Amino acid sequence: MKLHIIMPTKKEQYEIVWVELYTPVGSVVIQPEHAPTIMTLKKDEPITFKLKTGKQESVNLMHGVAHVTRKDVTIIAHAH
Repeated sequence: MKLHIIMPTKKEQYEIVWVELYTPVGSVVIQPEHAPTIMTLKKDEPITFKLKTGKQESVNLMHGVAHVTRKDVTIIAHAH
């Protein structure tokens, strides 16, 4: 599964196993083959993800939107 993070000054891409997103109604873990959806991310909450290498990372975002497909998660956001 691929994670794309698009910010005004840069674009990042990761091969991931899962990603945890914080929304205004709670946290959501996205794994491959997740139902397609679009969600607003909670302001000032990090996104945490596990790389295929086994390493876990996180990125702090000010706010953003996530577009989820069965094979990709694309986040359009502003970072701190």
